[in-house]
Amino acid sequence: MKKGFTLIELLIVIAVIAILSGIVFASLGPSRAKARDGKRISDISQIQLSLELYRESNGRYPTAVYGNPAFDVYSQNTPRDPNGNNYFYSVSTPNGFNYHLGAVLEQVSPDKYDSDADLPQSAQRNWSVIGSVGGFDGVGQCGSTASLPDRCYDVEGSNAEQGTVSSGS
Repeated sequence: MKKGFTLIELLIVIAVIAILSGIVFASLGPSRAKARDGKRISDISQIQLSLELYRESNGRYPTAVYGNPAFDVYSQNTPRDPNGNNYFYSVSTPNGFNYHLGAVLEQVSPDKYDSDADLPQSAQRNWSVIGSVGGFDGVGQCGSTASLPDRCYDVEGSNAEQGTVSSGS
């Protein structure tokens, strides 16, 4: 009498393992999106701190946050979106006293959006086009005029003459 498993038994075990792993991977999808959104919000805060350091030293916000050697002093590795894209950044021209910075999140999460700036595109007069797009709509999809669902997390600076900055939270 031979000891071992039959081909049918092996196929059944492999099928059960495949089904279980499919269930596990399917349940991890939303968790991964939530983690990427958390990184985006953290990155925006990090860039925002670097922008404030730059403004303290230079009296205005930089014209660009990517590929700008003057800004690289304050943010040596300016974070990018987990998908590799630049975050949205616009600066008021010609004075550079205000900025608008944002990221497109993957999940609709009202608690995150209640604490952001939601600066509409119509409020951005005389803004330069910097980063992925300039003059993006913070109410909708960051870079489009779509208003639903709100997946744009955005923050803005305040007039440097007033010495205050909106933290977006």
